Amino acid sequence: MITNNRYIDVNLDFERNSFNNDVSKSLDLNSIQQSVIKIVSTSKNEKPFDSDFGVGIYDLIFENIQPEDIGNLASEIDRQLKKYEPRVIFSEVRINQNDFTLEVEVDYIAKIKYSGQPPVQTIKLTLTKVR
Repeated sequence: MITNNRYIDVNLDFERNSFNNDVSKSLDLNSIQQSVIKIVSTSKNEKPFDSDFGVGIYDLIFENIQPEDIGNLASEIDRQLKKYEPRVIFSEVRINQNDFTLEVEVDYIAKIKYSGQPPVQTIKLTLTKVR
């Protein structure tokens, strides 16, 4: 939701606002970041009535990541962000994998008013194998 050129969403941590005792808000860049994290971390068929929503990076945690997998993931993230998050432009994805963790970093540019060049934003998701 945009109000007076500001993006406002509900904070997904459901923290309580101490001033009015309501659920706190997520504003502007935090709102956009929250949305990007949700898109990247949601698995396909997880969202009711929209089976295409989500990238599903959790499906990669037990896979041996190859260079073509990174390219496929980057194109899927780009497609998902274009479809579900028009406030950003996808820039790059980086994946680091070792025996027990998978680190995914997604760079994007937020389309909000700035004086000069808008900064590149990065989300970092670290997935750890439990076995």
